[in-house]
Formats: sequence, C-alpha cells, structure tokens
Amino acid sequence: MQSEIFVYILLILLLVLFAPIFVQVRFYFNALQNLGAVAISVFGIKISCVQIEFDKDKINVISLKKDKQLSLDPNDQKVQFTNKLMYQLFLRIKIIKLTLFCDVGKVQDAFLPAMIKGGIDILLYTFLSYCYTKKSTFETVVGGQISSQKDELVLSAYLHVVFNVLTIILSLVRAKQKTNKEASYAKSR
Repeated sequence: MQSEIFVYILLILLLVLFAPIFVQVRFYFNALQNLGAVAISVFGIKISCVQIEFDKDKINVISLKKDKQLSLDPNDQKVQFTNKLMYQLFLRIKIIKLTLFCDVGKVQDAFLPAMIKGGIDILLYTFLSYCYTKKSTFETVVGGQISSQKDELVLSAYLHVVFNVLTIILSLVRAKQKTNKEASYAKSR
C-alpha cells in the first residue's frame, strides 16, 4: 500500500516537473508616446499585464491590476540577474511562434516612414537570424504598415513558447552561477 502511494507521488512529481507549460507574451510599445505594455498568459489565462515607460536612465513598470509602480535601473544587480535568467530561459525553452510588427507613419510624408521602416526591418531580420542560430525550429512572421496619414512609431510582438518546471529550475541555477562568477571576478579586480 505504501509503495503504491510512493509510486503515485513520484509520478505526480515527474508530471509536474516535465509537463509542458504554454505561455504567450504580448508586447506593445509606442515610441512617440514613450508608452508600452506587456501581457503574459499561461494556458490562455492572463497572469500579468504591466505598463512600461522609459525614463532617462530608468524603466518605469506600472502594474495595471494592483496600481503598483516600480522603477528599474539597468545597472541594478537584480536587473542584471533577470537578464541572465532570461538568456538562460531563451537557450532552454521551445519557441513555437514569434510575430513582430512595426507601424511607422508621418503626416504628409511617405519617404521618411518608408526609410525608417526599412531600417527597422533590417534590425528585426538581424535579430531573427541571431535567434535562428540558437533555435531553428520556430515560425516567424514580420509585418507592419507605412502611413502618411498619422504620426506613429509602434512596435509590437507576440511570442508563444513552451517550457516545463525543470527548465525554469535549471535556468535559475545557471543564471545564479553566472551572477556569482561575475561578482567574484569583479571583487578580484
């Protein structure tokens, strides 16, 4: 009887560690208004939605549900750890689809938005070629519009990924190792 319970507990633990988690991330940023938003959904259920503003040397993150505001300094140790964690997750997760859009416009001028859109497309395709060197099995869509009717510079992205709890644990351990290694290197200098 106890061995059956142990086996069931072990199976449940393995299921939790290896079961796929489907996550969708939506990003929107209007550069002219210096305002953006990020929404994260797991299994189609919205978990988080935040508003983003870029200040001179900080990033202001405002939670839309709880009315909390957070200012992030890019040189902060927590932000650097988060960057390392995101990179480690990027190396380990399975990206299903990445969609990138850019809408550019200027009133009474079609040439300047077309040139800006062309430059942004070059940057987007360079970013995608880098992503393809690390992960070559995901679908991409790049699109956008050029407008001479209104002033706009809008970037948006949709990312659909799959990972499991073990992936998160391994990424946390590796990011912590890299952070500790860099901290010990900085102290030795």
